[in-house]
Amino acid sequence: MNRSGRKRVALEAARLLYSREHKEYYHAKREAARRLGIRDLPTNREVHAELIRLAESLGGQDRESRLQAMRRVALEHMLLLAEHEPRLVGSVLTGSLREGSDIDIHLYTDDPLGVFDALEEADLVYEVETVRARKRGEEIEFLHVLVLAPCGQTLEFTLLPRAGLFDRPRSGTTGGLLKRADWREVAGLPGVSP
Repeated sequence: MNRSGRKRVALEAARLLYSREHKEYYHAKREAARRLGIRDLPTNREVHAELIRLAESLGGQDRESRLQAMRRVALEHMLLLAEHEPRLVGSVLTGSLREGSDIDIHLYTDDPLGVFDALEEADLVYEVETVRARKRGEEIEFLHVLVLAPCGQTLEFTLLPRAGLFDRPRSGTTGGLLKRADWREVAGLPGVSP
């Protein structure tokens, strides 16, 4: 395998993801390889590493303050929904923000109505959608709750069974264990707490 070619494809795929031309790693890698005329595809982990480097180099100080603000919004909403075992995941946790990144939080609950009640009590507008996916060859169904916070940030809550809190899910991006943080860990991130 051509290491130099894979690196070029990884960088181009990261650029496509950062600019939001593509949302999924798979499609970004295939398009990058097609544009560059290279057959070897990098791993998602290689693309992710390039995406982080790109985000850091292009975002500068503005990116860091945006990241801290998004983490504070995440913490506020995690505390609001604390009884539903929230865990921050995705780019706001890892720091790989790109244009249009939202705040992704997994809620481990067997009480979706309790989530809706808490959001309504807080006067938050939300939208619910059912998502179907395949996991280990089995079709699963779960709820996504999209919330537009008063500050203009978009939060995406994924409602998962409470028992899933003790699973060790893998990241579809890196292949490693999915990084997730509870509200205490989020409060301890740089620039979150005053």
